Amino acid sequence: MKNPNKSNIIKSMKLKTSTFNSPFDTKDITAKSVVNKKTSTSKRLIKLQALSMAFFMLLAFPAETLAYTVVGQGTIANTGMSEPTYPMNPNARGIDGSEMTLQQIEDAKGAWLWADTAGNGMAERYYFLNSDSYLINTITPDGLTVDPLGRWTVKGYVMHRMSSDQNTVAQAKIRAAQLHGNSYNGLYSGPITFSGTKTKYYTIDITENSDTELNVILSDDDGLDTITYTYVGKNIPHPGITMFKSNKKDQESYLLFSDYNTIVYYNYDGSIAGQLSKIG
Repeated sequence: MKNPNKSNIIKSMKLKTSTFNSPFDTKDITAKSVVNKKTSTSKRLIKLQALSMAFFMLLAFPAETLAYTVVGQGTIANTGMSEPTYPMNPNARGIDGSEMTLQQIEDAKGAWLWADTAGNGMAERYYFLNSDSYLINTITPDGLTVDPLGRWTVKGYVMHRMSSDQNTVAQAKIRAAQLHGNSYNGLYSGPITFSGTKTKYYTIDITENSDTELNVILSDDDGLDTITYTYVGKNIPHPGITMFKSNKKDQESYLLFSDYNTIVYYNYDGSIAGQLSKIG
């Protein structure tokens, strides 16, 4: 790709997009104006200023309504809660935040969206400036980290959750069951709705330390926690449920397995609040 002439570069906003293969087929783009060589100098400046302002407005105010358009899905609003998961615009491009000033990142307030870019039943979270661009390799305006592919990470761990595409999720369940067999190893995810609360997605990444001890990474939209759980036996109120108890004295909790591929959550009245399915 040839570099444009200096007079054609929009100096008010210098952005570098990813130059590697991203999950959205990212392409290297540079803001530039296309000017007819026969245009007079004054007209050229006017056009350049107009293009610069339009590009700045696109980045600075995409989230004024906290919504953006996703191809084939209409307009998706950011509610501030657990965002929905949708197929993403295949032409969306990563904007390298390391090449932007802190003020530019702050001014370009966007919104978070979960996207299953690999079609494997697991979605990752991206910070979109608009439907065509998302931040990569930077700290977002709300203080979270996105890696070189634009995925939300916490302490280097890529955050996941179950996709909303039930066809890919069904295939993911089959693959996970075949991969891990009769063990608790794997990635579990799903929506949970406790009585009197809004639905929230939980994801649990489990590694068996032994037959009686599990190392667990528990994550949701707020972050993650690493906890060790120990086998305590069967759950009497709920026949067929196997219980593991957390080793944190100040954070007592239980994992209730109906089988090797399903974690069940209950309300205090005994009704089912939801379940997490093994998808990875």
